[in-house]
Amino acid sequence: MSKLEDLHTLVRLLAEFELPVSPILEYAIKNKEEELINISQEDSKIQPIHVPKKKVDLNGSSDVAEGVKTTKKNPSILRIYRADNSYIEELRAANSMCVAIKEIGVDKIYDLKIPMDGMHLVTKGGNPKYPTAQYDVGNGFFVNVHSNTLTKKRQLERIFKEFNLSWRVEIVES
Repeated sequence: MSKLEDLHTLVRLLAEFELPVSPILEYAIKNKEEELINISQEDSKIQPIHVPKKKVDLNGSSDVAEGVKTTKKNPSILRIYRADNSYIEELRAANSMCVAIKEIGVDKIYDLKIPMDGMHLVTKGGNPKYPTAQYDVGNGFFVNVHSNTLTKKRQLERIFKEFNLSWRVEIVES
C-alpha cells in the first residue's frame, strides 16, 4: 500500500468512527496529500480526498446528522479605503487585513499590542498554538487572523483611529 493510500485509509477511518478532525489535523492531512500527489503525479488513478468536517460540541457528540450536507457561506471580503479613496480588496478578509497592516507598518501595529486570543494581533515569531491562523507578513512578524470578519473590521478601525488615518473599512459579501 502506498503512503497516499494509507493517508486515504486514515481519513476513511476517521470518518467511519466519527472522530472529530481538528483544523490543525485537517491542514496537516491536506498538506501531506498535496506533497504525496506531487511526488506521484504519474499515477493518475489516485484522486484527491476530502477530509470530512463535523461540528463537535464540548461533549464530543456530533451535531450534524450522518448523510446531511452542511453548506458554508462564501467568505466575506474587506474593502479598505485609503484617504485618497483607492482601496485594498483581496479575495479573503484576512488577506486584505494583512495587506493594510503591511502598508501602515507592521512594527508600528506590533507596538500597539492589540490583544487577541490570549496573545496579540501582531506577534513576533508566531504562535505554535495557531499554525494555520497566522499570516507571515515578513521580518519575523505574524498577524493572527483567527477571528471573524466583523472582528477584523473593528481591529482595523481601531488601528486607523490610533494612527489618525482617514481610512475606512467595509464588509463586502462575495
